[in-house]
Amino acid sequence: MARILFLYAPLFRTRHHQEFRLSRAVNMGTLPSRAQACVLILILAMNVALCTVNIPYGTDRAAAVIQIRTGIMATMNLIPLVLIAGYMRVADCLEFKAGWDAVRLAFMDSSFIRAGLIRAARIVTILYRNVSRDQTTADIESLPDDLLKIALNLPRPWIVTPGQHIYLYIPSISLWTSHPFSICWTDDFDSLAAERETPETTPTNQIYILMRRRTGFTDTLARRVSGSVNQTLSVHALVEGPYGGIHSLDSYGTVVLFAGGVGITHHLLYLRRLVRGQVEGTVAARRITLVWVVRSPDYLEWVEEWIGSIVSIGKGKERESSPTRALQILIYVTGSYNADGMERIRLGGSEEIRVSTGRPSFEKLLAWEMSNQVGAMGVLCCGNGRLMGDGGGFCK
Repeated sequence: MARILFLYAPLFRTRHHQEFRLSRAVNMGTLPSRAQACVLILILAMNVALCTVNIPYGTDRAAAVIQIRTGIMATMNLIPLVLIAGYMRVADCLEFKAGWDAVRLAFMDSSFIRAGLIRAARIVTILYRNVSRDQTTADIESLPDDLLKIALNLPRPWIVTPGQHIYLYIPSISLWTSHPFSICWTDDFDSLAAERETPETTPTNQIYILMRRRTGFTDTLARRVSGSVNQTLSVHALVEGPYGGIHSLDSYGTVVLFAGGVGITHHLLYLRRLVRGQVEGTVAARRITLVWVVRSPDYLEWVEEWIGSIVSIGKGKERESSPTRALQILIYVTGSYNADGMERIRLGGSEEIRVSTGRPSFEKLLAWEMSNQVGAMGVLCCGNGRLMGDGGGFCK
């Protein structure tokens, strides 16, 4: 109860994940949770108190004392800021499950030598992952609505699990800076012909990510691609990872996946694993529902081939002992559309796919799933702040 009402609760109803943007380029972050707000208020109060208490007001020394104290506090606040910022990537690398572990380690073992060794280890890992007889290359293709589809060809195979992400470096675009992206697909074992070898346990040499054009790195890359022949580009790249993927949905009888726009990238590997496992009887899932909210039917071009591959898994090859297949993909189009676009989004009349217009009612969708629930229910959301807030609010 404490976690629901305090630790993970949004500060004001369901706006915890809603972003504050001054412009397309300036993101002010999100509202803190109630617990985070309390910590921030305590830190602010401590700084104000240390800068104003016992000041010899009314004397010539007052201004000098205030100046010295504020300078000291600025320096002291900078130290944990730098340490925590540096250790956030370390926490990612080590896959800490509790965020406070990184904070505690930053203060208990604030050794710059250790931080240097960790960064050196990361460099060695990056070189091992990306440099062999061949090098990692990125084949980049421009898609509708300012999206880029990137196929990463790896010299050494990886084992990728659902929910994982990578850090991508493209030196010709941004030299040595990296950017995180969800792994949305691996290009092998898309049929049950290799049912003893699943994509989640088999190394792959090709992974895909989808990248939305924003500012900075993504804008520079998009302009480079748009100026290329056929709006495609092949460049050398470095990939760090994969990280994450610590959450499994295999034990849930009912799974609901909410995605908004490009947030579909986080769910595709989960969906493929659950559908395949349902057909093979290796997961507990009996009801699988994907709810995808898009502005235009053109968005389907991003993942049309992959969703078609998922829908076709096991068709005509189910065993008599296999559980009844209960997959549904609900696509909600919130923007303008035409008849041709709506027909295309149905993937030629696939019975698993239903298309509606307008925004979905998360409350009604979850109420329906709960009324038909089989076993425990798992809900996963990935999208903008509004979708995350709505989904999380109704789950509470």
